[in-house]
Amino acid sequence: MHYHTPPYDTGKVKIGLLYKGRPHDMTRDEERIQAALLGIRPDWCVLIEGAIIYVAVVFTLLSAIFFLLAKD
Repeated sequence: MHYHTPPYDTGKVKIGLLYKGRPHDMTRDEERIQAALLGIRPDWCVLIEGAIIYVAVVFTLLSAIFFLLAKD
């Protein structure tokens, strides 16, 4: 919607000449871009990083155990 109202001319001053109206709501893309520029990371990103670290640690431990068992 466009909320621009024409200026009201009093003869000396034009009231509302620079009025732009209410800003529109941000779209998902605009919110994502703004969050990226501000360095705000989404919650799911932290969960995925935690899961990747957990899998890497488990894989490393299992690899070490199998390596030590195969060494005999």
